[in-house]
Amino acid sequence: MAVAAFEDAWLEAAYPDEECGCPVEEWVCCGVSLQIHYEPDGSMEVFADTGDWDHTFALKASTMEAARSEAFAWARGLPCSDDITGGPANG
Repeated sequence: MAVAAFEDAWLEAAYPDEECGCPVEEWVCCGVSLQIHYEPDGSMEVFADTGDWDHTFALKASTMEAARSEAFAWARGLPCSDDITGGPANG
C-alpha cells in the first residue's frame, strides 16, 4: 500500500538494491514514476517513467531528503497537458 508523503508525491516502495545494497526508493510524483537510487557519495541516479517515455538522469544531493526534493522538482517542472494546450478546452 502506498504511503502519502506529499500532496503530489507518494512512496510506492523502498528497498536495498540487489546488486550493490544502496537504498532505492520508488515514488510517483505528478503522474511520473521515479526510481531513485542513492549512492554513498551523495550522487543519485533517477529513472523516470511517464508511461509514454522514460528518462534516466543523475543528480547530486547531500541528503536523501534533498535528493527527493530535486527529483520531485524535475517531475513538477515537466509541462502537463494544460500547460501545453493553454488549459482545458471550453465547451
